[in-house]
Amino acid sequence: MGEVLVRPPVLRTTEQGDRSATWTELFFDLVFVVAVSRTSEILASNPAGGGLWFSRMMVLVVWSWAN
Repeated sequence: MGEVLVRPPVLRTTEQGDRSATWTELFFDLVFVVAVSRTSEILASNPAGGGLWFSRMMVLVVWSWAN
């Protein structure tokens, strides 16, 4: 019952120096950009009945990207 579900972010300090993204991180970011683009295309082709499907798919895409 006393579990913390959301932890505060860990901030970087100036002593840690600069950090750049790895090729793997950039690849997975590109995969998620394509997933959002394809999901949006499907909504654009079927605006009347695709809203619920689009919402579910976007929740899945954003949730998987955040984790």
